[in-house]
Amino acid sequence: MGVATMGKNPRPPSGDHDRGTDDDGNKYSPRQRTRRKVEEDDDDMSAMKPESASSPSGHRRQLDQEEGRTLSALRADRNVKKVAGPGLLFLEQALRCDLDVEKPLPITRSRPHAATVPGAVSGGGDYSQMAIDKLEDSSIVSALPPAGFRNGPIEAHLAPDDAEIEARMTVRLEGQITKQVEQRLMNDVIVATEVKEADPSSHICGFQLRTFIAFVMIFGVIVTVGGVATGVLLSMSDNDSDQSKSVPFVLSPTTAPVMPIEDVFLDELRSWIAPTEQDLIPFYDPYSAQSQALEWLHNDPISMSQNRTTETVLQRYVLAVLFFSTGGSNWFWPYLSDDHACTWNVDGEEGNYTTGAVCTADDETVDRLELSKNNLRGRLPWEIVLMTNLASIDFDSNSISGSIPSRIIDLSHLEIFWARDNDLTGTLPSTFSPVTSSIDLRQNSMNGSIPVGWGEAMPKLEYLALELNSFTGTIPSDIGNITPLEVFTFFGNSLTGSVDEFLCHGFQWTDLMADCYEVDCPCCTVCCYDGEVECDDMT
Repeated sequence: MGVATMGKNPRPPSGDHDRGTDDDGNKYSPRQRTRRKVEEDDDDMSAMKPESASSPSGHRRQLDQEEGRTLSALRADRNVKKVAGPGLLFLEQALRCDLDVEKPLPITRSRPHAATVPGAVSGGGDYSQMAIDKLEDSSIVSALPPAGFRNGPIEAHLAPDDAEIEARMTVRLEGQITKQVEQRLMNDVIVATEVKEADPSSHICGFQLRTFIAFVMIFGVIVTVGGVATGVLLSMSDNDSDQSKSVPFVLSPTTAPVMPIEDVFLDELRSWIAPTEQDLIPFYDPYSAQSQALEWLHNDPISMSQNRTTETVLQRYVLAVLFFSTGGSNWFWPYLSDDHACTWNVDGEEGNYTTGAVCTADDETVDRLELSKNNLRGRLPWEIVLMTNLASIDFDSNSISGSIPSRIIDLSHLEIFWARDNDLTGTLPSTFSPVTSSIDLRQNSMNGSIPVGWGEAMPKLEYLALELNSFTGTIPSDIGNITPLEVFTFFGNSLTGSVDEFLCHGFQWTDLMADCYEVDCPCCTVCCYDGEVECDDMT
């Protein structure tokens, strides 16, 4: 029995323990001793029988020689793992594998890429040469089982093909991406935690102190500027309102505010069409009647001509605003055209009446708007007061809504204002023109009281029809000062009081109609029941 070597490696290497010696003093292992015994037996048998290459002993000797060559080749290249590249499994136990050629070992297929090693399934196969060839082949993943499993199946695995390499790369890439995303999320959580745990004293209402101070300063500037602008607008509005009440509107250029819109016609007419800040508002809306009228001027040959006057452009602009404000495209007779405004009219049946814009004083200025029963729908624009030569306005039997423009007083030549059977609301104007002789506002939805002062402001009034509205209060006594008044109808309202003292003496009434059960009117020509059109003739 051999003695173990003492030193750095007290445990003898595998295969070197329990060595013996031959007759020449050479050491040999039990494995070598067994082979020597077999060789001696073969020598004895060979002496008795001629040896042939096909005899078992000759075949065994041949296999032993090949096995020796296999083991020598494997020992010469102990870094077997590098044969097929990194990541593949190789068994260095092949260096110490004791092959039993008497019992051929089957090679099985372990997965789709496994391959059966040829020559290892039939008896007498050249397994040693096969092992050398397959281990040198870079496509072999594992060729031999470890010691202790030598009687089990031997598996041979091929290197992965392109599809499997792509799948493995995909899995690896997904893993790297997932790892990076998790790392970034972790960093965000860390940053959020640091922000949350920051010094509370440097934050106000969740904002950093500097950001909060900046917001406060900006808000203060906005409030200050807004307050100043509002005060200026209110002051200007009050001044304009006071001036409109005390000074009649005159068609003359005045100082106008700077316009926010660049337009040659707006610049030319702004002293009339935008005398106040409030009048600028419609021009910010491209769909407003004012903006549409301004656009129409740019396509109007007369307005674009070189020899036209500003008064001509202003008149055409006002008529266009009225057209667009009251649904001119749906009028029964739309007057807007490229011709002169004095031709924007048509005679009615048998010439009994005229519809459209009419010029009677001269051939340049429109002084009558005859648009009754023409399907006007919408609000009356205040711009009609810019046609200062208007003497007659007839809007009877349409669907005009809204209130009567308060600037109607500026029409100093207005004699007739008829707008019965419409949808007018609001209160009566403070007055009309001093030359006004006829006012017809029957069958609307107006409210409020009859203004005090009409008696002195309209001394030429002959016809006043206010029935079938929602007026309240009493009849002002100064109405009795209008001596030319011949027709005054006010039934179908909620008026009260007595008119005996100022309307029943000194008048020659053609029609004086009232709700006699609510208003004391002993001189009324017709007394009506409250809210009823049918009345009783009292004459």
